[in-house]
Amino acid sequence: MCSSDLKLKNKIINNQDTKDIFENVSGCKKELKLAESQIKKELRRENMSVIVNQALDLVKKGRKFTEAAKEIGIPGATILTYTDKKALKEARIEGQKYKLAVIKDYINKGYTVRQIAKELNCSEETIYANMGKKYRSHWKKDQMQIRMKNILKYKLQGLKNKEIASKLNLSEDTIQRALKNLNN
Repeated sequence: MCSSDLKLKNKIINNQDTKDIFENVSGCKKELKLAESQIKKELRRENMSVIVNQALDLVKKGRKFTEAAKEIGIPGATILTYTDKKALKEARIEGQKYKLAVIKDYINKGYTVRQIAKELNCSEETIYANMGKKYRSHWKKDQMQIRMKNILKYKLQGLKNKEIASKLNLSEDTIQRALKNLNN
């Protein structure tokens, strides 16, 4: 490199305009990083909004919040952070109404509680608790009729009360009482 090149280089480096350009560029970089960070936060917030809405939709269809979060693949606590508590409460109420309507529909179609529990993937106790008084009594009546039909079927086959009791997982006294009630 010749001396004139070095002088030109030093002149350029010491030039105030060049320094200003470098300062402006570094300031722009900081602003870009800040804007990029804000955009990422906004996207995360929007994505969580979509995820929260998916979870609430599942809760409205009778699922528990933790089950809904698990199905979506995000921890419940994470989703709960972004969830409006009032919206969650409303979704749970709507979910209970939906579940009750589904249970009533199955009962009207003649399903047993065991069948309904299997269809809805929950316990028989949960179904029974959600049935409502009218439907519980309807179900009990149906269950008694089914039990009576089975007792009579086995009695007509010539089985003794003890054998019928063991086949139906009932006590012998229950079989005797059912036959006695039938005779009265």
